[in-house]
Amino acid sequence: AAGCVSYTTEIMKLTKTDIENLQQRYRATLINSLSGVRQQVLVGTKSKDGLTNLAIFNSILHIGAHPAMYGLLFRPDTVRRDTLTNILETNSYTINYPKSSDYKKAHQTSAKYDHDVSEFGATGFTETYRSGIYAPFADEAPVKIGMTFAQRVDIP
Repeated sequence: AAGCVSYTTEIMKLTKTDIENLQQRYRATLINSLSGVRQQVLVGTKSKDGLTNLAIFNSILHIGAHPAMYGLLFRPDTVRRDTLTNILETNSYTINYPKSSDYKKAHQTSAKYDHDVSEFGATGFTETYRSGIYAPFADEAPVKIGMTFAQRVDIP
């Protein structure tokens, strides 16, 4: 028929053993990409001692609209996790959607900085505050959400 296109698709099938035997970085890239494109956000926090922190995340989940709720997944806290510690201590954090032109600066927030070094200053983002929100926002982000921590759910 006119206007019809036919094509053949080859589907690659991998077993659990195949995946386990992949080179580590290739395996990680494959597994990380299976859930599709994920939005990057910058999570802003401040410790109870006043030290600010900014960290890139791509594991934010919409949970509900009424009340508005989001979930944030963390890697296991077997190492220092300033963002998680700050949220648990202060119950406050911000979600900031950076401009696509700031992707290099945003990704740089994942570098290993000393505990007393703010990723805001180290990466060139500007701290800004809103009334009633303890945690800092990234001023450059066009979309900013002030969050109040509600519940921690550990995944065994």
